[in-house]
Amino acid sequence: MKKLILVLAIALMASPAFALTVVLQQEGTSNIVDVVYSGADSGNLPRAFALDVQIQSGNAKVSSIANYKSGESCDPAKGGTKGFGIYPARINIDTAGVPQSWGSPLAATSDPPGLDSNLPQAHVVLEFASLYFNNPGDHNEPNTSGTLCKLNLDETGQTTNYDIKMSAETTYRGGVVLENGQQFVMPDSIITIVKLTAPTAASGGTPQPNVTGLSVNLGWAAGTGATSHDVYFGTVLPVTPVNVVMPTVTLPTGTMIQGKTYYVKVVAKNGAGNAPDYTWNFSTDCMKSTAAEYTNWTTTNPVPKANCWCYEFQKMGDCDGKDEGTGALKKAIGAVDLTILKNNYGKKRATLTTEAMLSADIDHLDEGTGALKKAVGAVDLTVLKNNYGKKRSALPEPPAYAGDYYFWTVAP
Repeated sequence: MKKLILVLAIALMASPAFALTVVLQQEGTSNIVDVVYSGADSGNLPRAFALDVQIQSGNAKVSSIANYKSGESCDPAKGGTKGFGIYPARINIDTAGVPQSWGSPLAATSDPPGLDSNLPQAHVVLEFASLYFNNPGDHNEPNTSGTLCKLNLDETGQTTNYDIKMSAETTYRGGVVLENGQQFVMPDSIITIVKLTAPTAASGGTPQPNVTGLSVNLGWAAGTGATSHDVYFGTVLPVTPVNVVMPTVTLPTGTMIQGKTYYVKVVAKNGAGNAPDYTWNFSTDCMKSTAAEYTNWTTTNPVPKANCWCYEFQKMGDCDGKDEGTGALKKAIGAVDLTILKNNYGKKRATLTTEAMLSADIDHLDEGTGALKKAVGAVDLTVLKNNYGKKRSALPEPPAYAGDYYFWTVAP
């Protein structure tokens, strides 16, 4: 393969009076800078750009060049892309005159002024040119405005804001050259880059317990400065990644399982790094509406939706949802459960003002009538007494009870 270097010959003539501009534009507060041209005259478009880009101070560098066109300019209606995709210092053409590679905008090290073309670098020279057939009706010419490329900036070691300057490279090349061979006198473009810092953490996670629907949207407030969020979601810790969301702040859960605790982690990100993890969890409703005590469970007075009623063996006397003891002595129902029941024995439902209190209502039903009606009584005590000291494996759930619940084996 033979590499041919195309040299742009120009005639240095007075610039025409039209509103062409070639500038640098930072994308928001990111570390991406666009090289943009606009205001060209459709009757006399630019033919080529030679641009000298320098970071003025500090440690920031151009780390990569992206989003540039390759090849001839062609009407999109004919399957092509309009733009400046010819790179004189980099194009490779075989002996038959067929381009084997269009190259990239970055000038080669071997070309003047002999800059190192191994990125990252603080000083680069960029070259763009157009090649097209402009027969009547072809409409292949480049657009009168567009983005030539994107410069990704590496800010490693950079501690302050910094300037980046773009000038026409006219010492060895023609700068900005128009279709008629004239050289456009391009003013320097200098912008101050506000150093990118890692974003703040996301916040405000939704939904919160208890979730009645089994398909909802996760939602959160974006971390300040975040350009994307990694989302982790599942029923087991540590949760696994499910998606990268950019730039939205919602994500469908898909169909969830009733009676489960779901964990969410959202990591706000940008080019400078990651924010601290933001985590929350929520539970899906565990009790079916067919359960006899469903109305008591969903009441808002005094305790809305008593999660403790969904502990796997609460209705057998396991008030705290935890085992007691260790090894061979470990039991599901023991002194802690008995103490919870004892402290709430004889109380009416309206006086059970916390979930821990309500867990003492083992059968989920009231006893007695009228003024003597109470939520925690002899029936609850009898159930606990009959199962006291038993291990979890010795407490099979009655099928009818299990059919109305999706159990949590531990407190959510």
